Amino acid sequence: MLRIHLNRGDKALAEPGAMVYMSENVEAGCDSDKWWPRCMGCEPCCFATFEAKGDGAYVGLTPNRPAKVLPLVLGGRRFLGKKGMYFASTGQVDVDFNMDLNPVTCCCGGQGMIRQVLKGDGIAFIGAMGVLTHKVLAPGEKLIVDTNSVVAWEETVEYGVKKNSGGLCMCCCGGEGFFSTQLTGPGEVYVQSYSHAKFKQYAVDWYLGAHPVTRRGGAAFGGAAPAAEMDRS
Repeated sequence: MLRIHLNRGDKALAEPGAMVYMSENVEAGCDSDKWWPRCMGCEPCCFATFEAKGDGAYVGLTPNRPAKVLPLVLGGRRFLGKKGMYFASTGQVDVDFNMDLNPVTCCCGGQGMIRQVLKGDGIAFIGAMGVLTHKVLAPGEKLIVDTNSVVAWEETVEYGVKKNSGGLCMCCCGGEGFFSTQLTGPGEVYVQSYSHAKFKQYAVDWYLGAHPVTRRGGAAFGGAAPAAEMDRS
């Protein structure tokens, strides 16, 4: 959970439905400015606003999906990343988008044609799963990352793809496919150990029986059955 402390006149923005609690001197509202770049970056067109009407105000926010909160101190820099990674912000933060017209990185880099862009002088908070890794790449330093594990990278970082070694066996049986993402410095990069894509695929596989659960009386051995299984039984 993200807890933001606000003084009089300060404002925080967040995705709709992110508020968990707030102090009584916070006024909630709605911001529909710059709706087009927000929608293109797979964000809601309208953001919720929380403005402090006095000192000592605070608001508690949480992502709308399973995620840990990662702060990006922009300081005038631009960061590119996964569509929909933005969750909340304070200060001057613009949520924009970028189109990747390179057919190689667009089709094989794991981010698709549209990537989200965060820019400004404030602090942006993004959501990511698993263990989060932050690395500052030196000029020319390369980092090879699973295509689903890339979260965000500074604009100065060159985004590319690298063909996986190991041939057909690695592609079909090693679980990494033909390509991995290659990030070349200088600049900051953020990587997650678990992605929403893997989480959704696991949930679908489990539901379809790829990960069967042996039940006795509606409960799984070693613990209660997941809600979906309990509903069906």
